[in-house]
Amino acid sequence: MTKKQIIVMMLIIIFLLIGVSMLNGVAKKNETKQTMTYIVYSDETKELIENLIKKHDPKAFTDEGNIKSYEIDPETISANPMGGIMFVIYINNDKHSDIGITLGSNNNGDLVIKSYDLSPKLFDIWGINQDD
Repeated sequence: MTKKQIIVMMLIIIFLLIGVSMLNGVAKKNETKQTMTYIVYSDETKELIENLIKKHDPKAFTDEGNIKSYEIDPETISANPMGGIMFVIYINNDKHSDIGITLGSNNNGDLVIKSYDLSPKLFDIWGINQDD
């Protein structure tokens, strides 16, 4: 083998190693995204979301309540840098009525809503003073 052939083979091996590493990283990222999506769409999370909404609108999901439905935006599901999963839900099919939610776990390992952020429109719908 000539020096040129050895260099070409070494470059091919280096590119293959880099490519495999990159593919492994992409696969892990996809696996993490699938796990987060599974958790966000779980029955446990559904119950947490509905309890949160009913906390502000006890008649939610009934004819007398202001909140009739909600929808999770799958594009917003992501890992929170401080731990947990972040995502956004839209209320009554209105992109201006949204709640940003961060899920996490408590000391017992149970899934809980660690924090949430209401859009200004929801403050108005629920009659909440934004200065509180």
